Amino acid sequence: MTTRAIWRLGLWANVLLGVVLAALPAGGAPAADTAQVDKPDELVRSGNIPPDLTLRARVLEVAPAGRVQIDWRWGGEGLGGSVYRGVLGRGLALGEWSPSAPLAALTRGRTLKQRWWYVTFTVNDNASRRLRMEFEFSYRGKVIKTFQGAGPDGGTVGVVVPMHRLGAGQGPDHADFVAELTGLREYAQRRLDWMESLPWAKGPRPKELLIVSNLGGYGEGVGYGKRHGDRAIVEIEARVLRGLGVNGLRSGPAFVRELAHKGASWAAELNRGEISHASGYPVPAYRKDRRNNDPECGCPFGGKVARAKAEAIRSALAENLSIATPEVWALTVDEIGSVFDKSAEGKKHMETCPRCVEAFRSWAQRRGATPADFGQGDWAAVKPMLAGGPKAATYYARTFNNDASAGMFRELAAAFDTANAAKRESLKRGEKGGPATQPWVYSYALRGNTFLMGGHSLDFFDFYRQADNAFVYETSNRGWQIWQWDSYLCDVGRVVTRETGKPLGVYVKPHRGAPVQRALSAVARGARMLYWYTYGPDYHKGDSFSENPQALELTAKAAWLLGKSEDLWWNAAWAQAPRVAIVKPRCSEFLGNDAQWENAKWVYTALAHAHVSVDPIDEVMLATADLSRYRAIYVNGSHLPRKAAAAVERYVREGGVLWTSGWGCARDEADEPLTALQGVLGLEGRGEPELWYAVKRYGATAVQSFADAKSVLAPVPAGAKITGHGPCAGSFMPAVGREALKPAAGAEALAKFADGQVAMTVNRYGKGRAYTVGFYPGLEYSATIRDAAPAAGDAPPPAGPDMSRDFDAARRGFIAAPALAVAAPTVEPSVPAVEGVLLKNPAGKHAVVLMNWAYRHTGAADKGKAEIALVELKDVKILVRGAGGVRRATSARLDRELPVRREGDGATFTLPRLEEGDVVALE
Repeated sequence: MTTRAIWRLGLWANVLLGVVLAALPAGGAPAADTAQVDKPDELVRSGNIPPDLTLRARVLEVAPAGRVQIDWRWGGEGLGGSVYRGVLGRGLALGEWSPSAPLAALTRGRTLKQRWWYVTFTVNDNASRRLRMEFEFSYRGKVIKTFQGAGPDGGTVGVVVPMHRLGAGQGPDHADFVAELTGLREYAQRRLDWMESLPWAKGPRPKELLIVSNLGGYGEGVGYGKRHGDRAIVEIEARVLRGLGVNGLRSGPAFVRELAHKGASWAAELNRGEISHASGYPVPAYRKDRRNNDPECGCPFGGKVARAKAEAIRSALAENLSIATPEVWALTVDEIGSVFDKSAEGKKHMETCPRCVEAFRSWAQRRGATPADFGQGDWAAVKPMLAGGPKAATYYARTFNNDASAGMFRELAAAFDTANAAKRESLKRGEKGGPATQPWVYSYALRGNTFLMGGHSLDFFDFYRQADNAFVYETSNRGWQIWQWDSYLCDVGRVVTRETGKPLGVYVKPHRGAPVQRALSAVARGARMLYWYTYGPDYHKGDSFSENPQALELTAKAAWLLGKSEDLWWNAAWAQAPRVAIVKPRCSEFLGNDAQWENAKWVYTALAHAHVSVDPIDEVMLATADLSRYRAIYVNGSHLPRKAAAAVERYVREGGVLWTSGWGCARDEADEPLTALQGVLGLEGRGEPELWYAVKRYGATAVQSFADAKSVLAPVPAGAKITGHGPCAGSFMPAVGREALKPAAGAEALAKFADGQVAMTVNRYGKGRAYTVGFYPGLEYSATIRDAAPAAGDAPPPAGPDMSRDFDAARRGFIAAPALAVAAPTVEPSVPAVEGVLLKNPAGKHAVVLMNWAYRHTGAADKGKAEIALVELKDVKILVRGAGGVRRATSARLDRELPVRREGDGATFTLPRLEEGDVVALE
């Protein structure tokens, strides 16, 4: 059987499952593991080691020569969980076998749940070099395999045990187990051989786009995180990385970075750039186990902050400007949180610290707040109040939290900007030395994709008005129905980049799903850095994708497609600016219910499925920017600041279209009725929404079911069925809740509930009009793909949900119809779940980037994990507007020309097959 066939049968299937955390090893507590490791994926299948599977080992060569001790360890040190360790043999002569030991004894009584068990063996101490060992495995007294492992640069060798080959009637003497029981070098080589057998192995890889990942595990001597001392393994893994398009490193051996910086040997192609470090928060952090914590822990206004900032900036500039690579992305804080979280009190520190209280008062006055907003008569009594006071006080305190945290990096960002400006001027003067030779440097704090989840204490717009030189976030969502939400956050990044000039970077986690689509979405929004998080390798780093064949193949495919089309999308811009804006107000995040928050994200989805391109903007832009560029604005939130509401009123009066839903635009930042928009919406008043289902904010894993009896708040009234007419024709029974609208004179009812109450209105106001939807149309749009339909009687359960089939066009109309009336799609695929972006590069060439987000549920796997599959589409028709007289279309994925014909105001072509995505050149 070929290596590729073995992989496809599941030899290296699924993701690393992390080592067991419970129960301590015999002989004392395990070593502490301080490495950050994301939660490993759930076990799919496991095996136990039979007691009569034994191991012995001997040292054939080591320097310095002499008697040896063979130690073993596994777990922790970046792999997650505890480190388990022991001694295999003491005082052994060279060539002398250790005593045979049951392999199960190395588990220290643990039931292993990972598919691959990585066991590290070390000899003597950190001075050991030129190690060569031999391992012998026996089962029931019969030798089943002998192999050697080498550590030329240290006393460390790794062994891989294929745990997934044990169980289900399959023992250690099975040919598959024996074949896969091996040392790290053969393990890595097998992976490389499989990678090089893929159809994506040959072909270009991106040269301009920086793609980084990790290359860990190697180390001289013995010690923490060192899994081998063999440079040959590093070279093998580097070749795998190049197949994935990687041209820079996040971390790796010093000798590799030196070779890369010199452009030497096989590492020359790993020097497009790298991710480095800059200073974190310039404040001391509180620790419970520390007796003498600094009283200024977590205080952004402490007396030592200015000096700490200056020293951090000096150090960051010295370190990053000295790296011999074209560009450096310097990480400040990984998955950043609030600066106040570093204090003993957490965010409540701002309420009790005199320095913070005084800083808050000055900040609030600059924001235009008054003492009355805090329930006080004068400023002397005002302090931050995160909860328990007036709602306006909560809004201001949480906004202050963002600004105080972002302010910790303002000077660092300015210093990096100054360095880049110096390089730019030096290059203009044609200089060959000095700043011209230093790398471009971008500081950034890694953002989780919390904008797509439950929200975050730090904003995704305001933060970048004050901090960082780049907008960088990570893709973590596992819910297959919402993978397209990454386009939402990439759109946020695109707008921030446009407004601030800061580049966009994205950490793509291939084992979280849809790596091809996520990568295409990022580059279609101008991303200049991708980080495949993380290659690992798997024997060094938890939460890696290197042992997952599907993720590896799709990542290689993404790199191949990006490389083949890079000239089309690199430095390209959207050919047509969006004419529709969407707003998810910050104060709605703070003060609104969970239903309106989740509704906003599904409104984006519905617009995307209608192929309406949008600009996400925030409440600050809503209040201060020129809104005339937009023909329609969708405000997706129950609360809106008064200043933003005033701008919306002017926008509609002057001819704009406003759309809102889910108790939208009902309250202001003080949780008072938003009377400024009541006339715009054409409503006599606003009652509280009626909720029937407890919607939860998305939390990165599965999408919430709408069939959970425990989440039912009240029965859905029989009279709640919605029926619309005109552009919003359609009829369905809602599941979440409603607001019975009270239209004023002149407002038109576009939809009603079965009991006669109004469900949707349109109101003419000035030269414009406003649409109000009295239910949660985004959530209702999502209802058809959240749960599989129940089986009827004894019939087998139906297949589904299926994103290419089950979204309801009529429900989508309640959302998208007003936008489509004023803004025709630029790229209009015939399948709703296919996204298209029209780009125009500096040479004037057009291209369409296509992403197929259609997946379907195929069944339930072990422990309830959903089995899903991409829906590969056939004969997808693409209508393109705004690309001029298109005569030819060429698919990068299919490597073929597609017939083009004129249709109305655009040109059409048909893709005979669309897998995850494609880039189509237009001429």
